[in-house]
Amino acid sequence: MIIDLKKIQFCMEGAELATQRLDYYQSYGVLFEQPPQKLQQIHDFKENLNTLNKEYLDLFIRPSNKYVFPCCSAYKSFEDQKDTKGPSIKNNEDQKANDHLIFEIKHMCSLIKKEKRQWQRKNYLIAVNFLYQEQNYLLDQLDWLPVLCAQIQKNSASRFYNEVALNLKNFFYFEKLLLEQILLKKINPLN
Repeated sequence: MIIDLKKIQFCMEGAELATQRLDYYQSYGVLFEQPPQKLQQIHDFKENLNTLNKEYLDLFIRPSNKYVFPCCSAYKSFEDQKDTKGPSIKNNEDQKANDHLIFEIKHMCSLIKKEKRQWQRKNYLIAVNFLYQEQNYLLDQLDWLPVLCAQIQKNSASRFYNEVALNLKNFFYFEKLLLEQILLKKINPLN
């Protein structure tokens, strides 16, 4: 997956930009949620599918010497997590909140969908409020993604997962800058 900067730059209107950003988050969610055998319909793998399936299990599902913890709590203490109401899902009082990357990506997708809806309804102040929420969530809850990506690159033998990690890390930094620029543009009265 390559971030098409020209497409993003020319699509700076609220709802269209939200749609583009949502597509990227949903794509990353699918990559971490489904093994390559299920992804072969949407991606032409250059590598052996059985090898990629085994690596997916080793990296993200079963503990092994290659296992990478795709959970916020592996990289940050629970007290460091400022927004616990987002992806934190508990089945009962005693269970620790689920902080898996999939839940966090889904939460960000839900924020972006709400933002997009407000742009479409021409509720600009509410849309900008959602942008602030997304920025805070990215900086407070998803700030561990570069460390996760480094772990994936260190433990992955396949080109596919190395590129997924590199793209996710680059997307994180790009998203951080993009949200900053959008918010500066939207709150500047001269624009």
